[in-house]
Amino acid sequence: PRGGLTLNQWVNIWLATKQASEQMKPQTAQQHKIRYKQWIAPKLGSRPVKRLTAEEIQEVINAGAQQGHAIPVNIFKTMNAALNSAVKAGKVDLNPMKQLTPPRQRSAAGEKDTAHMQSHAWVTLNRVNNQGLWEAGFVVPRKCGGPWFYGSM
Repeated sequence: PRGGLTLNQWVNIWLATKQASEQMKPQTAQQHKIRYKQWIAPKLGSRPVKRLTAEEIQEVINAGAQQGHAIPVNIFKTMNAALNSAVKAGKVDLNPMKQLTPPRQRSAAGEKDTAHMQSHAWVTLNRVNNQGLWEAGFVVPRKCGGPWFYGSM
């Protein structure tokens, strides 16, 4: 193809090779495929692997960050694994991911995923009225994005 091997072509080769040689579990390959199709391929799939830049990969990671707390980490993992493999196979000289700082997974605090917050929360009991009714709530500690109180007082 004009411009050389595209990212779409390389990812297909990479995943097929890893699975055929049993170097990757089927579940891991499926996760990479899903991430790739949903987040990476629409923006970078037609780009020649040799022409990928750290800047354009960072744009995809940043776009993923707008969609959820784990997405940037997962995009980074998939791209880094695919491009490390491309270096080993001699398809590219350098992995542009080496120029990027791996994103940290943000806490789910402040998002709709309250299960994460509950696992790190303190349960509180609060007297609601003069009739002795109590209601439970939970407080999210600062290390998990708090302090916040959930429930009513």
